[in-house]
Amino acid sequence: MTTTMAKKPTKLLTLAELPVSPVVFIEQEHEYFCGMDKLTGVTTMLLAVLGNKYTDIDPNVLRFAADRGTATHIAIQKYECEGAFNDDDLHGTPYEEHTPSALANLLDWQLVRCESLLSCWRTLGAEYLVSNEQDLASKIDLVMQDTADKSIYLADIKTSSELDVERTIWQLSVYAYLFTRQTAYKVNDNVLIIHVRYGVCKPSLHPRKSDAEVEQLIADWRAGVTRAPEQPSVPAQLVQVGAYYAELERAVKEATAKRDEFRERMMQLMTEAGVDIVKTDDFTCSLVAATERKGFDYKRMMKEHAELGDLFGEYETTTQVKPSIRIIVK
Repeated sequence: MTTTMAKKPTKLLTLAELPVSPVVFIEQEHEYFCGMDKLTGVTTMLLAVLGNKYTDIDPNVLRFAADRGTATHIAIQKYECEGAFNDDDLHGTPYEEHTPSALANLLDWQLVRCESLLSCWRTLGAEYLVSNEQDLASKIDLVMQDTADKSIYLADIKTSSELDVERTIWQLSVYAYLFTRQTAYKVNDNVLIIHVRYGVCKPSLHPRKSDAEVEQLIADWRAGVTRAPEQPSVPAQLVQVGAYYAELERAVKEATAKRDEFRERMMQLMTEAGVDIVKTDDFTCSLVAATERKGFDYKRMMKEHAELGDLFGEYETTTQVKPSIRIIVK
């Protein structure tokens, strides 16, 4: 690979102006080849250095999650590059069953895209392949450019239940390192992580690692050095069941937040329109006037006036509470 002095773009670019890597990607096997030499993907390299968090998860569960993620990637990338994604675009593909999830995720991405600083960004391309033509190659989810200051941003779409921000920053930092050496264009010091799941999209900008840090990471990988911390010995089944529960909790939390957001929006629209009730084949929505609700704080009463306890004793009940566990979802 020939590398020239990196420069910041001074005009809006097109994908055709970016060099095409000679590396060939075999999609069925997810393998990269430069001539007869097989190259390693960046995510695989990171697994070797930083460790694998999913060794104890059922492969079928991982495959299902990966397919669902791929469906969302396709939806967002088609929208960014072609301006539209239809609900039949996944028909006949292995990802067809995940179409509803992909559409929900895309909808929120569109809203966020229009209402945030991303509104002035344009997408140059998706799945742009970068490589050092020696031993590393990968495809970048989205290559974007700020129409105002012409900066180039690299973005990665994540659909996992738990977002590993640090690892994703490393991933995008390696992409930026390879991108600059392949195109001679400087990448913005911030990278974009697009975390989208259950119809909730949360894009976030993060400072990327320096070139020196990336070069050291690659050197560690080539030397077989691992930075992965030792994990305590925990039965695999406990980890798997806990992961299922955590995912359900996150789904409920995110769905509840989304539901409340739409309830507020519906109430606002009905109030502005002067409408008290909306009836359709799917739902009935009624405005409920504000009321005042009163309660009785029995614990506080007993704390401040224990002598009154006998007056309420005959109404006191005792309930047996079953053993339980407390799970904190991070």
